Amino acid sequence: MHLQLIGKLARVAAVAASLAACMPPIEPQYVNNPAFAGRAPPVGRPTYLETVKYIDDGMRYVDPTAAFFVAPDGRMCFRGVLNAERTNLEYFYKSDWCLPPASVNRVDSIKTGQVSLFCKHADPQCVREIGYRDRGSNTVAIRIVPSDQEKVAVEHLIYLMGGNLGEYQPFIEPIRLKPGR
Repeated sequence: MHLQLIGKLARVAAVAASLAACMPPIEPQYVNNPAFAGRAPPVGRPTYLETVKYIDDGMRYVDPTAAFFVAPDGRMCFRGVLNAERTNLEYFYKSDWCLPPASVNRVDSIKTGQVSLFCKHADPQCVREIGYRDRGSNTVAIRIVPSDQEKVAVEHLIYLMGGNLGEYQPFIEPIRLKPGR
């Protein structure tokens, strides 16, 4: 009886191995087309392609399976996103989360090697997982080092791609009259 069970498990393992061999490797579609650089870099600052490579290198330093690239439609994409809703399976299969550079409100860095990008209030849920229409978020957090320099690199890339950090029309709190006036 134990031999039959072992035989069945061996067949299942062989089928799984053959299916895995048939699957193409999961690699991001590196486009990084310089046509998405809407602005020239200021004198002495890195170019569009140098900045994309720098961000990608910072992510791969922390996790060799992570990646950064610009998608064919001009969105900034991250593989290896930190997400509170992440399942155990997603630690082995990393999906790509993308957002348009014009939708970024601010970029924050944490000394522990993390950079977060936040969507503008006018464009909530701007971060989308490729392949899932309904999976979105208003923020993306990535593990990357050195986080302070990577934050500046992401902000520079957003600038080069035509984005503007911050809200276009900041909220101004209305003046409230005190009671009795």
